[in-house]
Amino acid sequence: MYFYLKLNIVTEKRGIFTFKGYLNFIDHWNNVRCIPVEFNVSLLGSAKLIKVEAPVSVRVEKGTSTLVIGLLNTGSAPLYNVYIYLAPYSAMLIPQDAVKYIDVLPPGDLVRVNYTLIYNPFAIATGGIQAYLRYMSVPFTLTLLYRDVYGYIHQYNTSLAVLLEPFIDINVVGTKTTLRNSVLSVSGVIVNYGIATARSVIVKAIYGDHTAETLIGDLDPATQTAFRLELSVEEFVEDSIWLIVEYKDEYGRVETLNYSLSIPKPALVETPISKPPEGEVHHYYLVVTLAVIAFLAIVALTFYKYLRRVSTRLIKRS
Repeated sequence: MYFYLKLNIVTEKRGIFTFKGYLNFIDHWNNVRCIPVEFNVSLLGSAKLIKVEAPVSVRVEKGTSTLVIGLLNTGSAPLYNVYIYLAPYSAMLIPQDAVKYIDVLPPGDLVRVNYTLIYNPFAIATGGIQAYLRYMSVPFTLTLLYRDVYGYIHQYNTSLAVLLEPFIDINVVGTKTTLRNSVLSVSGVIVNYGIATARSVIVKAIYGDHTAETLIGDLDPATQTAFRLELSVEEFVEDSIWLIVEYKDEYGRVETLNYSLSIPKPALVETPISKPPEGEVHHYYLVVTLAVIAFLAIVALTFYKYLRRVSTRLIKRS
């Protein structure tokens, strides 16, 4: 003989529990019999809720993006034969492999599933009109199909949304730093290689306790603009300067780029002493010597003529 008995057990523990009971019956002599019995009951736990964790935004690079979804089994029993199906509401981001399979989803463990998303720039908007979209939140439907420890199949549906990050690619090129007369200047060109506008672009230069900044404004796609910053410094304390570029996207989020630029040391100005070549020195001394000899020869010749003339006059008078 078999019979079924439903029990409400309030506990958070799992394992094998021993229950005591009594079996009452009436024998052939109409006597009431009571026999104590013990039996073991295995509590396998239950699947309460599957928590889904998704990133706030995704970035598309070279036409693809990676979406990492975390699944957390908040119950007390493992889940088996888990199928995960990701379906987009619109054709903006299309999963390349929409169905994933997990053999066992243990309780309390976070299991991550990666999806490769294909970016479709021409998404179908309301009314069947195709438009080139750059900014939007992309919603998805996530369906989970699993088997619990008792062998029953369950289905769990939820939805999630991620922000499609703008395609902004800011770079700083042609940087130059100079230090002259206690004035440190930094110049360069900011280029936006993306296809979205960078809002409120600010350039900052930090050197020790000195700071200078300038507002560039909005930088459109495929455009560039030059900048120059000057700082008054008393002494040369560091050989590098920090250049910081800040901008906002269409969601109002602030992005920061940091660059470390080297500063060339100021050169000491020295007055060169010109020295004539060795050959020219000997030639100079030779010319001077010949000039002195010629001068002395002329003086001696003049003096000799003078003495001869005087002696001739004296002889005529005598």
